[in-house]
Amino acid sequence: MARRENQQASAANHKSADPLLKPILPINMQSDRMMFLDLHPLEVARQMTLVEFNLYKKIQACELHHSAWTKGRAPNVQAITERFNKVCFWVATEIITTEDHATRIEVLSRFIQVALYLRSMNNFHGVMEIYASLNLGCVQRLKSTWRDVDKKYISKLKEIEVMFDTSSNYKNYRDRLDVIEPPLIPFQGVFLADLTFIEEVPSHLKTGQVNFEKMHLVSKVISEVERYQKTPYKFYPVVPIEEYLENVTTLPEKELYDVAKKCELSAQAAEKEETGSVRLRGTTIGSLRRKERKRPGLDEWMPQSFLHGEKQLKELEKQEKKLQRSISFRVQQKGRNRSSTYSG
Repeated sequence: MARRENQQASAANHKSADPLLKPILPINMQSDRMMFLDLHPLEVARQMTLVEFNLYKKIQACELHHSAWTKGRAPNVQAITERFNKVCFWVATEIITTEDHATRIEVLSRFIQVALYLRSMNNFHGVMEIYASLNLGCVQRLKSTWRDVDKKYISKLKEIEVMFDTSSNYKNYRDRLDVIEPPLIPFQGVFLADLTFIEEVPSHLKTGQVNFEKMHLVSKVISEVERYQKTPYKFYPVVPIEEYLENVTTLPEKELYDVAKKCELSAQAAEKEETGSVRLRGTTIGSLRRKERKRPGLDEWMPQSFLHGEKQLKELEKQEKKLQRSISFRVQQKGRNRSSTYSG
């Protein structure tokens, strides 16, 4: 009841709100009947971010000391970890349980769009949830589906892959954090990995003295976590969408793998039947099916104050290129500073 009242109160302010923050509401506002494709990917990203920031801001410093999260003494870390796993398997479930081939392509593409919006919001935890899901074996085995996804989305997914490249200790991701400001939700896996690595260092030196360097490193990581907790997002909560996202249906990985196998066999059989085992050059069954049906257009949700459809994604692309230039400049500056230090 309280959540409903809060929703009504925030809705009263929507008309006077910044138009770029105004919620994009689906036609069907009943959370128990809501479907993923009913929702605009931008609003999915916003509501995911609100849910996840609410979990992230509750993490206490005491939960990050002495690997407390591995000993059952970090309930808030556990909560956001469980949320990560739930979203990961929800994404996979939505994609794999979509029976129609063309609609499955649409669902997969829409999740990539959500990931791009999450990236633009600096919700890196959410980006990784979707990226990790798309890399599950059960999703990757949908080769017919992946083959027919628009190449521009595959290209964008590769950008996310580069951002989370694990080589050089997540250097690309860390470089990105250096040039952006909150609000921000960091990927939990990185700061927990940092703390785990630091905990392996002895707390006392061979001389018996306290290892203050270790204490400093732990404090530095925790301070960064706390810094990002201080700046909330200004999006408006949409209770039905929040409820939908908090109560999503997931299937276990084994079952998802079995369903994915059936989907792939079905797609291969349909392709063989429709093409007589001959694939038209430059054309796929998925592309033919997409031409036959009316593709759900993003413009159906978009108020006048928003960029429409593909233009909106192009705007995100411009922002991303600008950010990449800032990252490159910052990295070059660091390199020059190191060089001058060594030469001095």
